[in-house]
Amino acid sequence: MANIDLFLFLLRLICSSLLVLLTLSLTLLQPTGNSAFESHAPGESDALLAPLRTRVPRHRVIIFCSIALAACWIADAAVISGRGIVEKVWEPAEELWRGEEVAVILNFLVWTGVVGIGAWKESYRKEVWSSMTLKVITLLAGTMEVTTFVLLCLGLRVFQNPIHRPEFRILGPILHLFISLLRMLVLLPLLSVLFWSTRYLHVQPAAERTSLLASEATSGPNDTHTLPVPSQDGNGMTNASQDRPKVDEKKPSPSGWEMCK
Repeated sequence: MANIDLFLFLLRLICSSLLVLLTLSLTLLQPTGNSAFESHAPGESDALLAPLRTRVPRHRVIIFCSIALAACWIADAAVISGRGIVEKVWEPAEELWRGEEVAVILNFLVWTGVVGIGAWKESYRKEVWSSMTLKVITLLAGTMEVTTFVLLCLGLRVFQNPIHRPEFRILGPILHLFISLLRMLVLLPLLSVLFWSTRYLHVQPAAERTSLLASEATSGPNDTHTLPVPSQDGNGMTNASQDRPKVDEKKPSPSGWEMCK
């Protein structure tokens, strides 16, 4: 039991501190260019694989899951406060729950920070929703949650029959386990959204499309469809008679009487 209590204490402090540092590092992210549209050698294929990202639906799911995780940590804090008011017991003073208040505060700051930093970066056209740092944060939070849940079950002897009832009331630990299970259920769709977000589309190289458009732009109009533009004289009046085609004027053919002469 002493080893489980110590491991839980170190897990809460170390993992929560790492999550806060990773969240703060989101502020340092810079926008990355799309390498799929870069120039390629002439011998390469004429089709490129360009990433097509579904950005708008995904970032809404990430924000919703982050807010739900922050709400779960608030619920943990409410259970601690409820036990302190009803049972007159300060839960983090017990061996199994040491460092719990620090983990609650830090993890609440992590997920509210993800939402705040993500929205702030997006206002400057810098996306953090598809960054590797956010994926590491989610993976580390999921690993911490699963490990904490298993260690709490071992410390409370939930898997034994009959169930061991500790010296304090069982309602508080059951609520903590239920909230931890809720957090794991929220982290599952968040992980699936973060790691299943890129599709690929075949596109034509930009040089080929540009040459096609340039050839269409430089090709002149057909001469058979051109019409003459009437000229204007000094008074601004159109002189259509000058632009008319000239017709050769022929003399009238002589009559028969004149030919006899």
